[in-house]
Amino acid sequence: RNSKKKAKRKVLPDHLKRETVEHDLAVADKVCKSDGTVLVKIGEDVREELAFSPAKFWVRRHVTPKYGCPKCHDGIICQHSQPRLLPGTVASPGVLAHLVIGKYVDHLPLYRQEQIFARHQLQITRATMAHWMIKVGVALTPIVNLIRDEILDGPAIQCDETPVQVLKHDGVQVSKKCYMWVMGRAGPGPKAILYEYGRGRGGDVATRLLGDYRGFLQVDGYKGYDQLYCSVAGKRLGCMAHVRRKFVDVLKTIAKPHRDKHPAAPIVKLIGQLYAVEAEVREANSCFDAATRAAARQAKSVPLFKQLEEMIAIEGLATSSASPYGNALSYANHELPRIKLYLTHGECEIDNNGIENAIRPFALGRKNWMLSDTEAGAESSAAIYTALQTAKANGLNVSTYFESLLEKLPACKSLDDYVKLLPWVWAQPH
Repeated sequence: RNSKKKAKRKVLPDHLKRETVEHDLAVADKVCKSDGTVLVKIGEDVREELAFSPAKFWVRRHVTPKYGCPKCHDGIICQHSQPRLLPGTVASPGVLAHLVIGKYVDHLPLYRQEQIFARHQLQITRATMAHWMIKVGVALTPIVNLIRDEILDGPAIQCDETPVQVLKHDGVQVSKKCYMWVMGRAGPGPKAILYEYGRGRGGDVATRLLGDYRGFLQVDGYKGYDQLYCSVAGKRLGCMAHVRRKFVDVLKTIAKPHRDKHPAAPIVKLIGQLYAVEAEVREANSCFDAATRAAARQAKSVPLFKQLEEMIAIEGLATSSASPYGNALSYANHELPRIKLYLTHGECEIDNNGIENAIRPFALGRKNWMLSDTEAGAESSAAIYTALQTAKANGLNVSTYFESLLEKLPACKSLDDYVKLLPWVWAQPH
């Protein structure tokens, strides 16, 4: 007898529009075949299926009547037109949002979106779309700056960077590898993520990004951040995920039957116990409380961390640093003093995975569109990713949010107007 329970089919979400199609008997069939009595309804079977309608395009005509006095001819009066994000173009906020979501969320290069438009007999070239995307990025500058301020006001920041290829610098064809830097706010408060294009991976970019920030900075072992924090002791955090990854990579080179016998295995297991404490703390501390997190870590994680330090120190003395295992031990020995800070500061995380998750959508998109033609395009992408990923981090429907954002941005006249469009403010009930 099969004791497994049959998996329950996932119910289609309630927010979707319901269209009822009734499959009723013909009037002539609603009569009993035995005695001719009219049948009565005693129930019904209901089956739901997911339906789909392809994207539809239509033309929205904006008509503005003009009025004038037929006697004095003293000028023309008409309703003031609504400000537009891209005046002089046919692009509505909805179309722009559609292009943005297509490229930066669904990873569709503009040449593919050009083909989609062509199927609707719309001749909008990828060059035109690229120009629109650059203009959208520029329009987002106030929102990006406010997101940057929110990050720099936070108690802790996570930062990482990933390569991006840009073909032209200042109009000159080049092949130099550039980088997209990403930083995010850690700790309590709004979720904020910032993307910044940089020509290189040097410490000057980190300094430009973070300025005189003196909170906690959590990064991997990359030395580009050293000059930023050389004068501020005890504020740079390491990343346990990077430490663990090096030992896991060592184990992957060993045949499965022998992995448990390798000295890297108990190290990975011990790191796993530290993560188990984090999961337990997170579950018990749904409302972020730094003091509660720090207290739990002191009680449960400190003994495990000391054991990890001792294990790595002993193994390091007996292992050549030239081997992959020795390299992993050396890296861990260098980073553990920095990672250790999370034990006493509840606003800090055990690893840098939060910002690595923010880089992943960019990396996925890069596999499809591969490069940016100009620096203006790369900077525009950074601004758009900033708004999209911050909205996503705050639990918003990015498509709905972005269309609303592009519609309301041109009408903003004050700082308060822009603040209302920030994802964590927009999400609040008004």
